[in-house]
Amino acid sequence: LAWPQVRARFRDFVVSCVRNAVRGSDDGGVWWGPEGLRYTSLGSGQLLFDLEILERLRYVGVRIAQIDLVDSAYEGCPPSVDLRRALREFADWQRAAAQLCRHEPAEIRVFSSLGDYFQVCCGSSDACDLILHADAAWPGADEECEQFALRALVPGGLLARLSNSCQDAAAPRDTGPPELTVAGTVEGGECSGHSLAPLRAAAW
Repeated sequence: LAWPQVRARFRDFVVSCVRNAVRGSDDGGVWWGPEGLRYTSLGSGQLLFDLEILERLRYVGVRIAQIDLVDSAYEGCPPSVDLRRALREFADWQRAAAQLCRHEPAEIRVFSSLGDYFQVCCGSSDACDLILHADAAWPGADEECEQFALRALVPGGLLARLSNSCQDAAAPRDTGPPELTVAGTVEGGECSGHSLAPLRAAAW
C-alpha cells in the first residue's frame, strides 16, 4: 500500500465496531448469535490480515464460530505449496487460540469463488455476521460485493471494504491517506462516502 497506516486504521475501525457492540454502546447490542461470530473474508490470500483481525476480535471477548475464506488463488487441486502452508498454519493457530479462550474451535471453510460460496452458504442457517474485503478491486467489484452482502449477511451485519476501487483510480497521487467513512446500511442501499485517494475505505 502507498500508505501503510491505512490498513491499520481500517483494522482498528472494524474491531471498534465489534467492541462497541460487545460493550453495549450500540442500541441493538451484538448482531451475532450466542454460538459466536461468523466471519467471511474476500481475497484472503496468505491470511495475515485476517489473523490480525480475528485475534483482536477475540481479545475484546468475541467467540469466533465460523471462518469462511474466499479467494480465487485457492482454485486448483491442490492449491500451491505456499497457500497450503498458509492455510494449515492459519487453521492450527485458530485451534490454539480457541483453546486458550476455552472456546470450541471455529469451523474453517475455503472457497475459490463467490459462486462456490453461494452454493454452500446462501439460504442456509449459517449466514455470516462480518464480511471483510481488503484486496485489490476487480471490474464490477463494488456491485458484486454489495450483492454478496445482500445475499450472505445476517440482518444488521457488517460489510467492511478496503480496496483500490477503480472509481478512484484517477485521483491525484500526492493526496494524503484516505479517510475511512461509514457508507450506510445494506438495507437502505446507501453507498455514499468514500476516499478521494486511490484507496477506497468504506463500511455498510
